[in-house]
Amino acid sequence: MEKLRNLQAEHITNRWIVLAALTLSVLFSAFVWWQSEARIEENRSRIYVLENGKSLLLASRTGAAENRPAEMRDHLSSFLTLAFTLSPDATYMNRNIDQALFLGDGSVSRFFDHLKDEKYYDQIIASSVSAHFRLDSIALDYAHYPYGATMYGRQEIVKSTTLSIRALVCRCTMRNVPRSDNNSHGLLIENFRVLDNKEIQSIERNTLDPTR
Repeated sequence: MEKLRNLQAEHITNRWIVLAALTLSVLFSAFVWWQSEARIEENRSRIYVLENGKSLLLASRTGAAENRPAEMRDHLSSFLTLAFTLSPDATYMNRNIDQALFLGDGSVSRFFDHLKDEKYYDQIIASSVSAHFRLDSIALDYAHYPYGATMYGRQEIVKSTTLSIRALVCRCTMRNVPRSDNNSHGLLIENFRVLDNKEIQSIERNTLDPTR
């Protein structure tokens, strides 16, 4: 009888040992899985960039939601600079227009077509006019999709005898598209229109500082 009790006690002990081992094994497996997922997510938050075609650099990537407004502002700034920076050089302006068309939809194409139909670019070339665009501010509506934006800026137009400064107010919406070499931000401008384009100052060039 004593021997039987010892066997039963030993059996119970072994059973608890097996259960403890199984429990530890499950917990260890869960820990390894959790660590693996954390490591994968950490690696996804990193990107490697090639510097001057020679070395790989590790760069941190912020969350898309955090960085998107900055990308939207840069996208709009690039577009407006391409659209409103002018030179009496057809090749230069055609290159700017071609790049700007990648950033927007048919509303952008119609904007440039209207200027071409009005012989605006021909007049720029014939009169040797140049213009520089300066962005003042952008009001973003990031709470709704497609995103809304109102842009405020100035265009300094240099003519043979005068410097004309015009105030520009433009509005558009934007939607997400796949990123590409021609559209690195993955945004497409829609419903683009110029709300205001008025001259706010005109200065005789002979009164300007000759160093400007």
